[in-house]
Amino acid sequence: MQLLRMQWLHRNRAAMVRKIAVLNSSNQPFVQKFQTILSAFLDGYHAVLQNDPNVSEIKQMLDQRYDTYYRGFAYEGLGMGLGARTLFRPSEKASLEANFQAYSPNYLYQYYVGLGWWLSIRYGYRSSGYRRFLRMLDPFHGPIVYDGVGFRAGLLQRLSFARLARHFSRLGHVGERVCYQGWGRSLWFQQQFQLDKVLYELERLPTPQRTDAISGVGLAAAYSCFDDVPWVKGLSELVPREWRAAFGQGLSFGWQARKLQTPHFDEYVSGFVPAVSETVFVSQQAVESVKRQLFVRQANPRYVDWLDKVRQCMAEIL
Repeated sequence: MQLLRMQWLHRNRAAMVRKIAVLNSSNQPFVQKFQTILSAFLDGYHAVLQNDPNVSEIKQMLDQRYDTYYRGFAYEGLGMGLGARTLFRPSEKASLEANFQAYSPNYLYQYYVGLGWWLSIRYGYRSSGYRRFLRMLDPFHGPIVYDGVGFRAGLLQRLSFARLARHFSRLGHVGERVCYQGWGRSLWFQQQFQLDKVLYELERLPTPQRTDAISGVGLAAAYSCFDDVPWVKGLSELVPREWRAAFGQGLSFGWQARKLQTPHFDEYVSGFVPAVSETVFVSQQAVESVKRQLFVRQANPRYVDWLDKVRQCMAEIL
């Protein structure tokens, strides 16, 4: 019976592809990359939908199937799968953090984003469901789940800005802000990595939400295009001045996620011209030092405090 229940949770790849309009694009290099990302995500998701998943076997399978570039997307799907398991095994909610660490501590951001996908499917925009889950998660990083909610809303639901604002506002101040970050990430994919089209869409968004959305754009660009760091760094010069610090903060968080997952990260980044490598390294110093200072100075620091203070640093860097 448990196995049948787990099988019921499986997601059909073809059905999901049909919901993602951008996969019908004639831009074949983008489509091929995004299809591989989607395959990695679904493989990670399905890997844990079994009665007694073997951690070491699943890790070995995902690590062998996907190289360093795509592997994080598989662990994002794994985070969604661990969340989905709690539908039939509620006791596993209390062990989510331990399970994240058991699979690998290097995919922290991806786990929470993937879990956010599942919570979006499970609870929609009912804030009470999220609050119950967040009580089981690390209070500082837990709100990253809302990034997954925002990304899924942008990629699959394609809501009007008015409906988007109504839905996100139901999730509280922190949830709303991080949802717009996730929505901004989805915009990067919807517009096929074309910043001019992204900026055009952002102009249509109400002003207060633009900075969190452009932060998500930067995060997605840095993470998804880590194979072309100089190009990504150069994008910051095309972003309007009033959004540039938030975009830079997004870049810094995307590079931080890659740093956690990429062997020889420093060596790889050092291979770029100094103007590029120094920006990446200084951004990482900002991300890490701000986080340390928050935990020294505040009893209960918040994820959004981290965002805001890193933005202040990036305003001086870019």
